[in-house]
Amino acid sequence: MRASHAIGARRRSGARARVGESEGRSPSVKTKCYGTDERLKGTYATMPEPVIRFPVLPDGPPAPFAATGQSFVIKEWRGSGPPTLHVHHADDEAWHVLEGTLHFRFGDHELDVPAGGTVFVPAGVAHTYHATDARYLIVLTPQLDALVRELQTTKDRATHPAIYRKYQSTLLE
Repeated sequence: MRASHAIGARRRSGARARVGESEGRSPSVKTKCYGTDERLKGTYATMPEPVIRFPVLPDGPPAPFAATGQSFVIKEWRGSGPPTLHVHHADDEAWHVLEGTLHFRFGDHELDVPAGGTVFVPAGVAHTYHATDARYLIVLTPQLDALVRELQTTKDRATHPAIYRKYQSTLLE
């Protein structure tokens, strides 16, 4: 990723933060500790930095955005999700459509979500989706991110039900 696409914010210590990466965990820097704990005042600790991407840059289109934290992962994607109805028993998932349309199918209804629309699917809700010329942000837990990575690298679809179970999810079709 070019340095102008994801930039860490400035800390109160005045030190310039490191440039963010397009994939993986947020970058970190040594930062002066603040707060009420006298033992820590004036010491330095490694703290994670935010990853920020500006929408329009003069040097060309930015690379797709992606950042991974401890609680959730956000990625800019194109393309569809799995074609079959599935449920995540322990994880929520959300999408924000930037361009095009996402077509969602739930257990009892279907829905088209155009650019600007957002969908939040709480744990326990059966769903699948299909992208039509869409670019979107997907927000997942690290567990769901691991599920998606394993499904994408496993060619033998007969093993997919076991992979879903491994990540507290169920393939329904």
